[in-house]
Amino acid sequence: MAVQHAGSEESVFVLDNLKVDFANRQVFINDTEIHLTPIEYRLLSILIKHAGKVITHSQLLREVWDWRMQIKTITCAFTWGNSVIS
Repeated sequence: MAVQHAGSEESVFVLDNLKVDFANRQVFINDTEIHLTPIEYRLLSILIKHAGKVITHSQLLREVWDWRMQIKTITCAFTWGNSVIS
């Protein structure tokens, strides 16, 4: 069960053995601090913030990587033998 203690910027998220201290930008698993890259931390924070909701690809790019442009769908085709896989 998730617990979030609100206090403006000083909130803590707890889910089972995961604890995220947003005020100090720290992540713990089983009370052991886990060091995340800035991108990993932002991604985890966004996923917690939007828990239970759908997050679009472009929303993740905006919020995690700070992309300002609109992202269009890109279709890739790969050749495997004589057939094309899209």
